[in-house]
Amino acid sequence: SNPSLEPEEYERRWQRMDITKLWGSTLKSALASGELEELLKKDHIYCMASGQKEDVSKFYFYAEQRLRSNSDTRLFMVECSVTMKTKHIAFVFKTESSGDKNPLLYIESFISIVRNRIKSIIVD
Repeated sequence: SNPSLEPEEYERRWQRMDITKLWGSTLKSALASGELEELLKKDHIYCMASGQKEDVSKFYFYAEQRLRSNSDTRLFMVECSVTMKTKHIAFVFKTESSGDKNPLLYIESFISIVRNRIKSIIVD
């Protein structure tokens, strides 16, 4: 199912998230329109908004993961910036610790999903 988040709700949830990880790489070539969104959608990572300011394209993604232990879901949020000139792609990943013993494990595994999904378009 495609969970939908309104921009105000997105902003509110983003502010509340206490686990943050950064990751970046370089694109092999310029992004085609919709390319990044289509790739990540395959892993149920949805783009809520995107836009361009001068040389930088920004994308706002989110994903809900079902937790195995119970019927809860974990929300991940991602801000992605692509600098056209340098082809640099930078990610800010966020989630809530929600009382977990090791919340970093969740965010690390989520980052792996994203890295694996886009590895065809980035320089290793």
